Amino acid sequence: MRIAIIDTEIYNKNDRVVTSNECKSDNKTDYTHGDNIAKIIHFEAPESEIISIKALAENNRGNLVDLIEAIEKAIDLKADIINMSLGFTSNSYKGLEDLHKVCIRAYGERRVLVAAYKNGLYKTVKSYPAYFDEVIGVGYDIRHYEGISRNNSNLLFANNTVYIPNVQKNSIRVGSSYLTAYVSGVIASSRLNKYECILEFFTQNIGKNIYFNKYTFDFRKFFYEKKFCYLGDINNLIDIGQVRDFYLRWMQGELIDYKDARVLKKCKNADIIILGMIEEWINSKFVYDIIIWAAIRGKTIIMPFPYINTNERKRMKENYGADIICLYL
Repeated sequence: MRIAIIDTEIYNKNDRVVTSNECKSDNKTDYTHGDNIAKIIHFEAPESEIISIKALAENNRGNLVDLIEAIEKAIDLKADIINMSLGFTSNSYKGLEDLHKVCIRAYGERRVLVAAYKNGLYKTVKSYPAYFDEVIGVGYDIRHYEGISRNNSNLLFANNTVYIPNVQKNSIRVGSSYLTAYVSGVIASSRLNKYECILEFFTQNIGKNIYFNKYTFDFRKFFYEKKFCYLGDINNLIDIGQVRDFYLRWMQGELIDYKDARVLKKCKNADIIILGMIEEWINSKFVYDIIIWAAIRGKTIIMPFPYINTNERKRMKENYGADIICLYL
């Protein structure tokens, strides 16, 4: 599928990213936001083509004229999904009606529009274009405990943290804009284009089978009388500290150096396989093989970060019935 990212310019490109600079802003571009949005989408939908359309400038600021032009450009470029990790929070903006019209046009041409609500103010502040019926609005409320719920054409998450896939450095970002990118990526990888199917897919499938709500999860009950093995780097003090400070409070287990040639043999008697905090494990064949090995044997897998994307976790759940818990999206 083809995904248009309307954001700051993307600088860290790969062969799946095409840049369109026809929508210009006057100020210096803050490149990091657009790059992170692209990384999330590419991780969730690696086979999709990404079109970068610049409409935001320094400090992620923009205006309605540039946004409207960017959406029109995305339509002309035949984008299947238009990701807008941004929003305007006043209904008095000049041009808001024109913004609605272009969203109606995109929706009428069977484009999927996804946009962010203002951080933490989903219930009290209208964000545009997320508030429009023709747009899937994405927000969060950490006091909301249902995982992922819907309200009209909006998706509400109970968590606001998203992992930025990066083999050089582990990175977590907070906010609706990153959740929006996650939603767009999952839509693309699932090849969905009807709003009702998308909303149902997130609330019933992802929300109940894949999404992990750490605010309501009962660790003590889940770990009761179970044994774990922790695959990590014995030379990484941060990694080792996670075992000591968290998991050993709940159950008995063994720390295993992931470079040990006998790693699978040592994991054999564990009920739960816990993967450590290793940057190079993103999309790693080693980790993929470990997860498959554990899933086939009915073991639970816990990951601090999503070393494999949402659709891979969904497929393993369906094929093997394995619980794959990821602490972050």
